[in-house]
Amino acid sequence: MFKNYFKTAFRSLYKHKVFTLINIFGLSIGIAMATLMGRFIQEELSYDQFFKDKAQLYRVYQETSINGRDRINISGSGVLAPTLSSTYPEIELAGRAHRVGSAVIESDGKQFIENTLAYSDDDFIELMEFKFLEGNPGQALADPLDFLISEELAMKVFGKTTSLLGESITINDKVRRITGVIADMPKNSHYSPKAGFLSNAEMGHFTWNRVGHLTYVKLASGTNIDQLEAKFPQLVADNILPTLPEGSSVAVKLYPITDIWLSPSPDQQGGGSKASLISFGLIAFFILLIASINYMNLATARSLGRVKEIGMRKVIGAKKSHLIMQLLIESVILCTGAILIGGFLAEMCTVIFNDLTGKTVEVGLIENSGLFLTMITFGLVLGVVSGLYPAFYISSFKPTRVLKGASSGGKANTNVRRILVSLQFIISIGLIVSTLVVHKQGKFLLEKDLGYNSEQVLAIRLASSDTSEVMKSAIQSLPNVNAVTATNLIPAGGDNGATFTIEDENNEVHKDIVSMASIDTDYLSTMEFTLLNGRNFSKELATDQMSIIVNETLVKKYGWSDPLGKKLSMDVGDGEGLKEFSIIGVVEDFNMLSLYEPVKPFAFFLKPNYDWGAQYLFAKLSVNDAEATLNQIQGIYESIEKNRPYGAYFLDQRFEAVYQAETKKSEVYFTFSVLTIVIACIGLFGLAAFVLQQKIKEISIRKVLGANISDIVGLVSKEFVYIIIISTLVASPLAYYFMQEWLQSFEYRIEIGFELFILAGLAALVVAVLTIGIQSVKTARTNPVETLKYD
Repeated sequence: MFKNYFKTAFRSLYKHKVFTLINIFGLSIGIAMATLMGRFIQEELSYDQFFKDKAQLYRVYQETSINGRDRINISGSGVLAPTLSSTYPEIELAGRAHRVGSAVIESDGKQFIENTLAYSDDDFIELMEFKFLEGNPGQALADPLDFLISEELAMKVFGKTTSLLGESITINDKVRRITGVIADMPKNSHYSPKAGFLSNAEMGHFTWNRVGHLTYVKLASGTNIDQLEAKFPQLVADNILPTLPEGSSVAVKLYPITDIWLSPSPDQQGGGSKASLISFGLIAFFILLIASINYMNLATARSLGRVKEIGMRKVIGAKKSHLIMQLLIESVILCTGAILIGGFLAEMCTVIFNDLTGKTVEVGLIENSGLFLTMITFGLVLGVVSGLYPAFYISSFKPTRVLKGASSGGKANTNVRRILVSLQFIISIGLIVSTLVVHKQGKFLLEKDLGYNSEQVLAIRLASSDTSEVMKSAIQSLPNVNAVTATNLIPAGGDNGATFTIEDENNEVHKDIVSMASIDTDYLSTMEFTLLNGRNFSKELATDQMSIIVNETLVKKYGWSDPLGKKLSMDVGDGEGLKEFSIIGVVEDFNMLSLYEPVKPFAFFLKPNYDWGAQYLFAKLSVNDAEATLNQIQGIYESIEKNRPYGAYFLDQRFEAVYQAETKKSEVYFTFSVLTIVIACIGLFGLAAFVLQQKIKEISIRKVLGANISDIVGLVSKEFVYIIIISTLVASPLAYYFMQEWLQSFEYRIEIGFELFILAGLAALVVAVLTIGIQSVKTARTNPVETLKYD
């Protein structure tokens, strides 16, 4: 019997080739996209799941409040790890790591710039479960000049990963001894892969006010987190609070290592996004839902061509259960075929998908037998689920009616199909609105006035500030360089700050953290800052070494009616106590950090004061002969700087990288919105076919009575126009709510206007009318004689 079911099913599918191909096409696209999304979600959820003791691993963070500024800091003192380990028996192991930043690596006359080195200790290496290819775990970082190299860097420098113990390598002008080779960190780790680890012992004596270390702990099995965290306030009171301004508060807490990547808090710097994961999961679900709805609509539309077949089967004794089984087998065959085609489509589209998302997703349908079996099983389930309604609907035809030529479509069945198509367009319009909002917000971020001009500004990294004046003069002499300036802070590249003592307008004294940068006298003009009050720094005034220029936010916070001459005091760490700095100018507010954060109180110092961190030259270039100018700048750099390879980039490119995640999200939403509309239109094609088959005689009679093609297209399209209008009205508030929630993660954001919903509805309407119109015109051109000759 089953053999006959399969034989009949294949005959039926072959007989209705157009409908079969359309169904497979729609399902295959939906399954391919859902498969890629599923693999993307699976990869995101796999982060940090490879740790053997993952349930016991935590990262330490601090919730701080200083003068009304609440922050979450994932880095802290280098003393914290050993203190936690020695004070609390619940903590089996505590390790720490401190990012080195950009480093120059030399070996055999070759130089490399490496940005992923870190200072660490052996406890951290053990805690993070690094696999040693060579060397002794627990003893690799005991000496200040020990170096633990990754296999990737070992291959880059030495061309091998073995027989490297005891080899020498120069890092930042210091000769180090390789004491171990470790396997590269898995890519699905929140802790970005490191090229190697230097010994923490090189950093010297640690203090509680010297911060920057990431601290991780391994807890004893069965430890109660809440009870352990309840013991930390005493540690804070004894060690951390004495280093902070009076009135500050600090809470030391633990964060599960497996939750970091998808942490909803941007302060945890996980890198993933739970909200994006949920939205992508919903998109995958909706695409599959729309594809399944298409199948049901197309199957029921096709059923009108099979009413007499079903009627004859019933007359000769076929039971309803037999018909249902027959129709379900057809559905399963079609869905399973679509699943397999969709799987191979997904395999073929991985490169495009990875470019779109910035990930390295692999489908591996052939290599991964588990995935292959899962997809086959899913095809069977999808075939049964999506085929149930058409099977029961078609098998319910009454033979006495269908053999007389009576219509088998009821009002209830028509309404079900209308509801299903409405659901498709609610989803599609919601995705279009989401795409428009994400795109508009991304464009807003890239085009927002930041308070300075970064266009055509080349940032050149220096080894130190020692060569900055010579190099600045040489680069400034080039014909296509408009201006050059020196600084120690890259916009959107991080935040330097210190605690200042400040007296407000009412003579009340406050301690506050103020962000800061060191600049030269050309910085404000080169970057086109707006000076609202006072003056710029001057080379001729020696007193400007003790002067500062602040932003509007700092002035407003302390209520100064006349900020010029006001004093800010800071302990610069030279053992001489507080030093006073006078305000000589006020600049218009600017966004030195990303647009996820509000403008903070800011102070500019005159170089070379407080040149902490990396040093840069900013060269503002004209658009003329840019390639030649860049080559000339590199030549000047290499002729002067011998300690660091040349490295430069344009600031506007950096901003694009900062907001790359939002750009990628916009591209993903756009691509999947288009695909959703395509699949929805396939469903619309099915419903239009159904309606046109029902109305074929009516259309023929209207043509005989003088109706033209536009009248007939309008007759059929009118119903779908109503459906899309209703879908737009339903989708709009839902899309508004979810996108408004998403926008809350930005400090600066767009307003969602009504024009976005109107545009989304019109886009869906135009595509739908075109889809229906093409088929309606074809039907309207049918000769009425052919339709009515048997009536």
